[in-house]
This record gives sequence, structure tokens and C-alpha cells, in this order.
Amino acid sequence: MRQSVSFKETTQLQLQISTLQQEIQILTQENQSLKQQLVTLQKQITIIKQSEDGLQQKVIEYEKLLQEQTMQTQKFQQLLIQVQKTPNQQQQLILQLVEEKDKLLDEFKEKNWIYKKTINSYESMMGQVKILYSEKKEKRPVILGLMEGLMSQQYQIKNWKQNPKIKYEIQEFEIMEIKIGKHMNKILDKKLFFLAHEGLQIDSIGKIIGQISLEPNVEGDLQVGYIIEIQNADDESLKSKFLLRRELKQGKLSQGYLKKTEAVQQSLNNMICQALFERFTKRQESQGYEEFNIFRIQRQFVLKSLKTNYFYYCEMIEEGEFQKFNGGNMEPIINLDLEDFINFFIFDSFQDINEELVVSHLQRVGYYFHDMIVSTLIGVFSQYDQGKQEVMQTIKNLEKALGFASMTLH
Repeated sequence: MRQSVSFKETTQLQLQISTLQQEIQILTQENQSLKQQLVTLQKQITIIKQSEDGLQQKVIEYEKLLQEQTMQTQKFQQLLIQVQKTPNQQQQLILQLVEEKDKLLDEFKEKNWIYKKTINSYESMMGQVKILYSEKKEKRPVILGLMEGLMSQQYQIKNWKQNPKIKYEIQEFEIMEIKIGKHMNKILDKKLFFLAHEGLQIDSIGKIIGQISLEPNVEGDLQVGYIIEIQNADDESLKSKFLLRRELKQGKLSQGYLKKTEAVQQSLNNMICQALFERFTKRQESQGYEEFNIFRIQRQFVLKSLKTNYFYYCEMIEEGEFQKFNGGNMEPIINLDLEDFINFFIFDSFQDINEELVVSHLQRVGYYFHDMIVSTLIGVFSQYDQGKQEVMQTIKNLEKALGFASMTLH
């Protein structure tokens, strides 16, 4: 029994020793791990210290940069104080130079635009020159306009459908109004009247339904006219109004224009007349002509047929007192207020446009001007331009009526 107990104790001791050895081994391993962690921490501490040193260096650099910027700011403030102390004359000179620079830049942009438009218009103008000078047209001393013809008829405007020779039908159109645009004054300031179409603005104002004459209601020397009576319109101001579709007089009746621009071109005589009239009244604001501000051209339109897709040039018309002012060999009436005003307007506008074009054959119905013709010394403003002879004759008559003299035609 004694030996058995001793063996048991021995075995337990051996087990305890083995367990202790294992624990020592585990502790040894943990100790190694802790040593490695310590080494790692020491490395991290070293890196952090290095980073701190780098950050400290950057702080020093930023402080230097801030100091330099502060010095530059102080220099700028000193310079600003010096500029503020600059004499007013020098400051004005600087401002003037800046304004001149901006002005030159604007002029360059404008000249570039004009150059491009001039090139685009060149072929068209040359085509007109060939047509006008290849056809030997007889110049009429006084040209019969459409409104003069209409107002001398039995049926005039309101009773046009009572004419048994006239047939008509109902058609629907898109209607666009022609107005003076923002570039027109610049074009006239530069005396570039041949680019007047670039100064127009075209605004669509909806649709109309109207009774349209199928045959000309009136024939003038240069145009034929078809009446359109508006029955319904998106624009309330057009309802129950009358339009006169104007076409160039030619061998066969026109079916309209394929392009909108071709129809718009037909309005140029009216639109440039209105632009010149507005410039004239503005120049003469202090001369007591306010009573004549009620006169103007009628509203101008382009119609697009929803049936055929052709374009037509039209103007609004209404009945009223008819009066013709000038044109050809017609001598202006003298010493009547309205006539004197119109004569002065035509002569003054002739000078405004550098004595290169004249508005003649001007007539009115009520408060509205119609059938005017813009003629130029070279005769290519439009198909209706009567050329140098018309310019010379009209100015000669105006000189006689007003007692003025042209600067270039003598």
C-alpha cells in the first residue's frame, strides 16, 4: 500500500511539473509577443516623432509664407494709397483709355458682323443690278400706287366683294408681323442701307382666317394688290381688319413666294421709311412737330398659307382721306403745315443717310403712309428703285420748296 501511494504522488508531481512547463512555455511565447509589440510600438513612436518633426517644419514654412503674404499685402496697400493719391487728370486718362479699348472692341465686332453680312448680300445685289440694267424700263414721271388706285375706285376697300368681277375664297394663314429690330439704327448710322433687311424683326402672332380675293383688286404701275378681309384671328387687334397682299407686277399672276425672306424683302421700302421717320422726329423733338407724330406706316405682315405653304407680303389698309406728296416730276405743295413737314422729313432723311437715297412717291390714307419708293443713286435698293434720275428730280423739287441745297448733288 505504501508503494502504491508513493507512485501516485510521484505521478501527480510529474503531471504538475508538465503543466508548469507548458505554462512556462506559454508565458515565454506571450513574452516574445509582447517584446515584438514593444518593438512595433517603438517603431511607431519613432515614425510619429518623425511626422511631428515634418509637421513642425511645415508649420515653420507656412509661417514664413504667411509673413511673405502679409508683406505683399502691405505693399499692395501702399500702392493702393499711391494710386488713390494719383491726380484726377491721370485717373480720367486711365478711364478714357479703358473706354476707348472697349469701344474699339465693340467696333471690331460690329465691323466683323457687317463684313459677313455684306459678303452674303453681294451676290444678291449683283443679281439685282443685272436684272435692273438689262431690262430697259421706261421711267414714269409719276407712278400710280395701289392705295391711290383703290381709293379712286367705286368699291374702295370695305365694299370690295360687291365688285362682280372679283372671286374670293376662305383661306387660313399663319401671320407674322414685320417690325423694326434693334440693329436698324446701327445700320443707318453706318449708312449701310443695303443691309436694311438685317434690321427687321419678324414675330409670329398666330393664325387668321380670311376671305382672300383670287384676282387683283387693284393694279398700279409697279404692283398688283389683292384684298384679304380677316374674319377670325388669334390676335384680337386683327379681327375684321383688311389686308392688302402686294405683288410685283409681272406678266402672269404670282402664286406667292417660296421663301419667307423673299416676302419680307417687299416690305423694305415701308420699313426703312418708318425707321428714317422715327430718327427724324427724334432729331426734331424740340422743333414743335409733336402734332405729326400720329402719322406712320401701316402694320406690315408676312402670311404663310396653310393650304399651299407659300408666303405673301401684306400690309393693313383702311379707308380715309387720300393725299400724295411727291414723286417723279410732281412739285411739292408749299406752305401747308403737313406738306412742309413731309418735305422737310424727306430732305433731312436724305442728308441723314449721307445723301445716298431718297423716299419719294409718298402718299397717305388717313394717318398712314403707303406706296413710298426708296430710290438710290445706283438703283439697286429693291425692284422698285427708280435710280439716280428719281433722286435728282426729287431733291431738286424739295430744294425749290424748302429753300435748302444738297451738299453733294451740285
